[in-house]
Amino acid sequence: MTRFFVTGATGAVGSEVVARLLREGFEVVALIRASSREKFEQRSAELESYWLTSGVTERELGRFQGVWGDLGANRFGMELDDYNALAGNVTHVIHAAATVSTGLPIQQAREEICVPTVNILAFADLAWRQGQLEKLDYVSTIGVAGATRGRVPERRGLNPKRFHNTYERAKWEAECAVFAHTDGVPTTVHRPSMVVGDAKTGRVRRTQVFYHLSVFVAGLMTGGFVPKLRGLPIDVVPSDFVSAALVGSALDQSYSGRVLHLCAGSEKYLDADTLAAHVRESIARHDVDLPPLRQLPASVLQALVSSMRMAPQELIRRRAAAVDMFLTYARDRQTFGADKTQHLLASKNIYCPAARDILGPQIAQVEETFLAKRVQSKRRMM
Repeated sequence: MTRFFVTGATGAVGSEVVARLLREGFEVVALIRASSREKFEQRSAELESYWLTSGVTERELGRFQGVWGDLGANRFGMELDDYNALAGNVTHVIHAAATVSTGLPIQQAREEICVPTVNILAFADLAWRQGQLEKLDYVSTIGVAGATRGRVPERRGLNPKRFHNTYERAKWEAECAVFAHTDGVPTTVHRPSMVVGDAKTGRVRRTQVFYHLSVFVAGLMTGGFVPKLRGLPIDVVPSDFVSAALVGSALDQSYSGRVLHLCAGSEKYLDADTLAAHVRESIARHDVDLPPLRQLPASVLQALVSSMRMAPQELIRRRAAAVDMFLTYARDRQTFGADKTQHLLASKNIYCPAARDILGPQIAQVEETFLAKRVQSKRRMM
């Protein structure tokens, strides 16, 4: 019996992992956080509906079990007997849950990211001692490289001098805790870059950073004012590639101890100018008046953003904060080493597509989301 315990099933990565596992014939138990039993049942029903519309059959869905719990709580907030029984009946753990908020105070970021990591390690230890667990696959982020400039290597022990935000800092601390864990559980650490929708359909359960980045580089967030991007590299990977890599790794003990960069890498990334051109072309087909692009030195745009953050309107302040975050990333111009990972995954016929080859479906999702938000905004103003 192969039975997976998956966290983060409601997210962009975890939902695709569960769908893949069910389609491939495995049993899956997923921890679902909710404020009440009613909310738990509601979230479970929404998830099952999503999977049924993404190719999972009713029969396959019968192998799924949702468990009400909280990763941030001791024993996930479960009764001791239930917790022990769960640990004794899973063979694989995939930890894909974490907040993706970048603006949290550092202590809150640690509570949302580091505490659940400690708890999942404790759960994996118990499952290992009970003799059923074969492997733990831990989803980190390429963001643990922080503000490292240039090419980020595929190795343990990255030690950036600074981070762009508290999310990166907390994820780095959590990853360090995983590396320091020496109780024998075979573990693989995965560092995905910016996860977008399915390579062929663009389908994604949650709107991700890619949407906000796209409208920013296209000037739709700033009235046409954008920094001089000069081919800024943007590393994106589709959710189906990430889920395939996670499942493939989970089923292979030889991956234990490795760090996998689930990234497009230095030869398959997307440049910001190309992204901006495609987004603007797509939106323009809907008779939307697009502001002309006006490229400014980053320092000038940074000064404008600083003044925007003092605006009385909440929407303007939120946009200013988002622009400030993108400007911070743009200064470091990172690329991510992925050659070793991609060579390893190729042995399982798992390949990361070039960003340009999956761009169409992703832009379609950006277009759909942007137009929907535009309609909602007009309705609020009426």
